[in-house]
Amino acid sequence: MLQASFEEKFRDQFATIHRLETNKLRNVAHLFAHLLTTDAIPWSVLDCMRLTEEDTTSASRIFIKYLFQVGRSGVCSCLCVYVCVLCVQACALAC
Repeated sequence: MLQASFEEKFRDQFATIHRLETNKLRNVAHLFAHLLTTDAIPWSVLDCMRLTEEDTTSASRIFIKYLFQVGRSGVCSCLCVYVCVLCVQACALAC
């Protein structure tokens, strides 16, 4: 129940991240980085991010930067595992 609330809040925050000043934006990114690296929320919450020039704002790019800078080794290793799982699932669907 709490996990679903944090997932929803992640999506809401990312959609409205342009309204936050830089320090608040950094704090929100730190919170969600911690939740991601401790598996408190699933990595699938990142599916709301579209990394194109048209779909991102400077605030959302800063948020993404802080999100992945916090606990670099934890976020990077967890993200690599998540990407590998997605690739395996895509290959299984293609076969």
